[in-house]
Amino acid sequence: MGATMRVGYAYLVHAEWLPPSTVRTLDYQINIPVAHLDRFRRNIHTNELTRCATMHPDRSCRQFAITGTLNLLCRSTQVFVPLQCLSLAASVFWNLENDAPVCSKP
Repeated sequence: MGATMRVGYAYLVHAEWLPPSTVRTLDYQINIPVAHLDRFRRNIHTNELTRCATMHPDRSCRQFAITGTLNLLCRSTQVFVPLQCLSLAASVFWNLENDAPVCSKP
Protein backbone atom coordinates (compact mmCIF):
# COMPACT_ATOMS: atom_id res chain seq x y z
CA MET A 1 0.00 0.00 0.00
CA GLY A 2 2.86 2.34 0.77
CA ALA A 3 4.34 1.83 -2.68
CA THR A 4 1.00 2.63 -4.30
CA MET A 5 0.71 5.83 -2.27
CA ARG A 6 4.22 6.87 -3.28
CA VAL A 7 3.54 6.25 -6.96
CA GLY A 8 0.29 8.21 -6.68
CA TYR A 9 2.10 11.11 -5.02
CA ALA A 10 4.90 11.04 -7.59
CA TYR A 11 2.37 10.89 -10.42
CA LEU A 12 0.35 13.87 -9.22
CA VAL A 13 3.10 16.08 -7.83
CA HIS A 14 6.33 15.04 -9.58
CA ALA A 15 5.41 13.20 -12.77
CA GLU A 16 8.94 13.80 -14.08
CA TRP A 17 10.19 11.22 -11.56
CA LEU A 18 8.33 8.42 -13.37
CA PRO A 19 9.20 6.84 -16.73
CA PRO A 20 7.20 8.36 -19.63
CA SER A 21 5.49 5.03 -20.36
CA THR A 22 4.21 4.85 -16.77
CA VAL A 23 2.94 8.42 -16.93
CA ARG A 24 1.10 7.68 -20.20
CA THR A 25 -0.47 4.55 -18.70
CA LEU A 26 -1.59 6.39 -15.58
CA ASP A 27 -2.86 9.32 -17.70
CA TYR A 28 -5.07 6.86 -19.56
CA GLN A 29 -6.30 5.15 -16.40
CA ILE A 30 -6.98 8.26 -14.33
CA ASN A 31 -9.56 9.49 -16.85
CA ILE A 32 -8.77 13.19 -16.44
CA PRO A 33 -7.65 15.21 -19.47
CA VAL A 34 -3.86 15.59 -19.63
CA ALA A 35 -4.16 19.38 -19.94
CA HIS A 36 -6.06 19.49 -16.64
CA LEU A 37 -3.44 17.31 -14.98
CA ASP A 38 -0.66 19.58 -16.23
CA ARG A 39 -2.49 22.63 -14.85
CA PHE A 40 -3.05 20.79 -11.57
CA ARG A 41 0.64 19.89 -11.30
CA ARG A 42 1.70 23.49 -11.95
CA ASN A 43 -0.88 24.84 -9.53
CA ILE A 44 -0.07 22.43 -6.71
CA HIS A 45 3.30 24.16 -6.31
CA THR A 46 1.95 27.74 -6.54
CA ASN A 47 -1.67 27.56 -5.25
CA GLU A 48 -2.79 30.32 -7.61
CA LEU A 49 -6.17 28.66 -8.13
CA THR A 50 -8.33 26.34 -6.09
CA ARG A 51 -7.99 22.67 -6.94
CA CYS A 52 -11.57 22.62 -8.23
CA ALA A 53 -10.88 25.50 -10.62
CA THR A 54 -7.72 23.74 -11.75
CA MET A 55 -9.17 20.25 -12.27
CA HIS A 56 -12.54 21.12 -13.76
CA PRO A 57 -12.78 24.81 -14.65
CA ASP A 58 -15.85 24.43 -16.85
CA ARG A 59 -17.93 22.11 -14.64
CA SER A 60 -19.24 21.93 -11.10
CA CYS A 61 -17.68 19.51 -8.63
CA ARG A 62 -20.82 17.36 -8.70
CA GLN A 63 -20.89 17.13 -12.49
CA PHE A 64 -17.15 16.41 -12.57
CA ALA A 65 -17.52 13.60 -10.01
CA ILE A 66 -20.50 12.01 -11.77
CA THR A 67 -18.89 12.20 -15.21
CA GLY A 68 -15.58 10.86 -13.91
CA THR A 69 -17.26 7.99 -12.08
CA LEU A 70 -19.31 7.00 -15.12
CA ASN A 71 -16.23 7.11 -17.35
CA LEU A 72 -14.29 4.95 -14.89
CA LEU A 73 -17.15 2.43 -14.76
CA CYS A 74 -17.25 2.36 -18.55
CA ARG A 75 -13.50 1.75 -18.82
CA SER A 76 -13.61 -0.88 -16.10
CA THR A 77 -16.39 -2.64 -17.98
CA GLN A 78 -14.38 -2.50 -21.21
CA VAL A 79 -11.44 -4.17 -19.47
CA PHE A 80 -12.95 -6.60 -16.99
CA VAL A 81 -15.99 -7.97 -18.85
CA PRO A 82 -13.86 -9.48 -21.66
CA LEU A 83 -11.40 -10.85 -19.09
CA GLN A 84 -14.25 -12.38 -17.09
CA CYS A 85 -15.70 -13.92 -20.26
CA LEU A 86 -12.32 -15.41 -21.17
CA SER A 87 -11.93 -16.78 -17.66
CA LEU A 88 -15.41 -18.30 -17.74
CA ALA A 89 -14.84 -19.84 -21.17
CA ALA A 90 -11.48 -21.26 -20.07
CA SER A 91 -12.95 -22.82 -16.93
CA VAL A 92 -15.89 -24.32 -18.86
CA PHE A 93 -13.48 -25.72 -21.47
CA TRP A 94 -11.20 -27.04 -18.71
CA ASN A 95 -14.13 -28.75 -16.97
CA LEU A 96 -15.37 -30.29 -20.23
CA GLU A 97 -11.90 -31.68 -20.95
CA ASN A 98 -11.49 -33.10 -17.45
CA ASP A 99 -15.03 -34.49 -17.17
CA ALA A 100 -14.99 -36.25 -20.55
CA PRO A 101 -15.56 -39.97 -20.18
CA VAL A 102 -12.47 -42.06 -20.68
CA CYS A 103 -13.02 -44.87 -23.17
CA SER A 104 -12.05 -48.18 -21.66
CA LYS A 105 -10.84 -51.02 -23.80
CA PRO A 106 -12.91 -54.22 -23.65
